[in-house]
Amino acid sequence: MRPILWLLLFILVGLSGGMIAELPIASYWVSWSTSVFIYLFTVTGVLIEIPKDLPILRQLFRPYFLGFTFFSGYVPLSTIFYFLSLFGYEFFTQTNDQSPSLVELNLVVSAQWYYLIAQVFYVIGMAAWKWKTENRKYNLPTVAVSDIFLVFFLLIQVLVFLSVLIPGFAQVAVKLSSISQILGVLFLGVSIEEGKRTKILIGTGLVIYSFLIALFSGMKSAPLLVAILLSTFLIYRYPRTITFFSLAAFFIWVTYIPYYNGTYRDLAWGQFVDPIEANQIAREETLNASPQALQNASWAMLVDRLSEVNMFIKFSGNVPQNRPYYGMEILSQVFIGIIPRVFWPEKPDMEILIMTRVYENGVVVETSDVSAKPSYVADSYLTGGWPVIIIAHFLLGFFNIWLANKAENWFGGYLFGSGVIFNGLFSIAWLGNSFEFLVNSMFWSFVVMAALRLGFIWAGVLRPNRTESDT
Repeated sequence: MRPILWLLLFILVGLSGGMIAELPIASYWVSWSTSVFIYLFTVTGVLIEIPKDLPILRQLFRPYFLGFTFFSGYVPLSTIFYFLSLFGYEFFTQTNDQSPSLVELNLVVSAQWYYLIAQVFYVIGMAAWKWKTENRKYNLPTVAVSDIFLVFFLLIQVLVFLSVLIPGFAQVAVKLSSISQILGVLFLGVSIEEGKRTKILIGTGLVIYSFLIALFSGMKSAPLLVAILLSTFLIYRYPRTITFFSLAAFFIWVTYIPYYNGTYRDLAWGQFVDPIEANQIAREETLNASPQALQNASWAMLVDRLSEVNMFIKFSGNVPQNRPYYGMEILSQVFIGIIPRVFWPEKPDMEILIMTRVYENGVVVETSDVSAKPSYVADSYLTGGWPVIIIAHFLLGFFNIWLANKAENWFGGYLFGSGVIFNGLFSIAWLGNSFEFLVNSMFWSFVVMAALRLGFIWAGVLRPNRTESDT
């Protein structure tokens, strides 16, 4: 069955690619529908082998599910809103009778095909590593899981505080803060499962704190992430309730957060209003906004922010037609990015180096204050076209699985390994980023993961398992 599905998949990939020039609209729908097919058949274990040590709903923090859902939703599937907008649609209703130019249409359809092959080889990369669940040398103490999470949360808070004080450790502090946020959310989830009222109150406070920090960050995805993490943990035990509240949270996010976020950013970032005051004003304006204003902000977010295809087509429209592929130029900057500034004070500003190719390809003008760094798939294309997209996304899929598996074997199992350590340190790999930032983050995240393991072993938090050998 599986070989037949893969054969059908590659036929559809070839078919959609061959139709771009003559039947671009049909090509888009074949590519997009194939991406839906890949996503559904991957997360259900039909297309590739997934671990069988836990039920699917009990292992959603593994990259086969959470990470791949983010990647598929953000890269190949979210383009549908931009594509529909080209023909005058707004929320699946045609409000303007318009059609894109053939050049723009072909660029968008070609981008969708590149996204499709990126997704295909991401899945192949995930399948290339055989998941190992045995032979763990260290395990967590056999006490209440909520107690373990609370201890870890407090330890990480101490490490965050120390990291802020040490010069050159700002990036470490950010990574540990991400782990801390996930620990707080999962502490609430575990406490709900255990039915411990006092711990539920503590966990609720931690989650509210995380949600407010996310809301005040000005990032639209940050508040949603808190809800996604909690829902991912609890859906196994409360599938109907969590599904209902997840849909409600998504509706609120799509309907109100874009308008709120735009207002909050304008006040807090543009006018330097105090964050608490900016939040209050933005909340009041959002609640009093007209349905049309909310709809306009929501649709603009879905078209221009949820997907980066509008940026990708500017890159692909210029390279290699007007500028050759970057080749080793981007890859050489990757190695520069890994070196900490504390060891190289004269290290070039990586933001400036990355934005240079954004300006060169006319994505944004150099006088703009916008930071529009290329996505992982865009950098793959700029480096060498579709062959590099294939290689880069195979590696991304492979290392996602390898790192999550390593985290579980190092930190005593699924919940703390994949749920906390992997997703706390390597969440940048969910969506990808520019080559320089992605490789830098993943390299130093691995160093932090190794250091945490040694520190937890030294502190006795991870305890030897005398009956098994290390992997």
